[in-house]
Amino acid sequence: MKENKSYKALRIGTNIILILLILGAIQMFFDENYTNDHFGSLILIAFWLVIGLFGFISNVRDGNKKFAIFDFVLVIVALYFLLSSCINYFY
Repeated sequence: MKENKSYKALRIGTNIILILLILGAIQMFFDENYTNDHFGSLILIAFWLVIGLFGFISNVRDGNKKFAIFDFVLVIVALYFLLSSCINYFY
């Protein structure tokens, strides 16, 4: 019973984070300043990272090793794109 409550809390927290990321990306894409589109794409990559991380945790918890590895690869790719984009932007 305790595991179910913690998983439900994780799911609710993840959904709140995902909604905030989508709203931030929409705001960046549709504002007056066209240079904020770069930040909107970074927010969408962060969205992809959070979805992959949540999928990884869910699949490890359920015992789906193949899907967990696939989600872990998605997290690594999203993290690579996010870090490389940030490094290129700030340096």
